[in-house]
Order: sequence, then C-alpha cells, then structure tokens
Amino acid sequence: MHFWHKYELQTFCDLRRGSPLWQLFPGSEGTLDIGFSRPVESGYEGLIQCLHLLDDPICLAVSDIHPLAQAKKVELHQLSPYPLTLFARAHAPSLFDLLISAFHSQGMQPQVHSEPSTMQALLTQVASSQSVALVPGCVRNLQTQSCCFVPLAQPLYVSLEMHWQANPGATARHWLDWCESQSDLTHAPEPV
Repeated sequence: MHFWHKYELQTFCDLRRGSPLWQLFPGSEGTLDIGFSRPVESGYEGLIQCLHLLDDPICLAVSDIHPLAQAKKVELHQLSPYPLTLFARAHAPSLFDLLISAFHSQGMQPQVHSEPSTMQALLTQVASSQSVALVPGCVRNLQTQSCCFVPLAQPLYVSLEMHWQANPGATARHWLDWCESQSDLTHAPEPV
C-alpha cells in the first residue's frame, strides 16, 4: 500500500477486515475492489479471480511462559498434552482444514479447545493460558506481547491470495495494472 500511495497520491485506500467472501460480496455495503485473504472456498468459479501471492509458514503460538516457548522447532505430536486453539473454521475454512489435515496425516486426532473469531482474540487467549495455537506467520505482526512463535519441524504453509471480481471495475483494473507493472505478479490470474 505504501508504494501504491506514492504512485497514486490522490487515491484513498479504505482497509477493512472480513472473511474472503465478505470482501468480495459484502451485500448492502457494496463490494470491495480488491481483497487479500486465504483461498476462497470452492463454488465461486467464474465469479472471482485470484492470484497467489505467497506461502505463509504456519508456526506455533504459545505464551512466553509455556514449556514449548523456548523450543527451536516443534513436532505436532508435542502439542497433544495442551489445549489446542485454532482460528474459527467459519472465518477461514481453508486454514482450519489444512491444520486439521496435518494432524490427521500423522495419525493424530486433535482436540480443538477453542475457535476465536479474530486472530487478536486467539493471541490474547494463548498469551493468558497454557493453550497452544497454530497460526500463519504473518500473525507475528499483530499485538503479540507475551506470545512466542516457534517454527514447525515439518514446514506447513497456507496461501495468501489477492482476489477480485471476474469483471473488475475501473479502480480494480487500475490496481491490477499497477501490480503487474511493479512486481513479478505478471502471470495470468487463476480462477477460483
């Protein structure tokens, strides 16, 4: 956004938080031009275009006094003695399903203790308890006082994508043209 503002001095960016689908179909509030989120669920083929931006590494979030806080890396089986907190499936089904599948692939059945609806609430809960959470690495940029982040021994990643409607308006088209000219995002968008 910083580089966009240098390019388009007269443009105002209104940033809003919402689920991937809300970003593009917010109902009576009007639609947003561009959304950045985890992958959108299937069933919207032809309506939404997406561009993969990066793979965000999943890490363990624990309080700074948790027994795993000083670990260099952790294995999923090391989490089994602790209450597991995951970001609410209703808000990020692809993230939730990825994490549950990681446990299942190792023959484990995780017991999800809590599903906060915001990452900040998840971090607050982790910081004040003995629960553990698996979160995208970008969560480190939130208010993380009293939290530690530990890499997984077997790396796991979740995608971050840019989304826009299949028939973008002028503002979205302008943004997409600018992105293409400023980065290596020059390949064709992938339909969702």
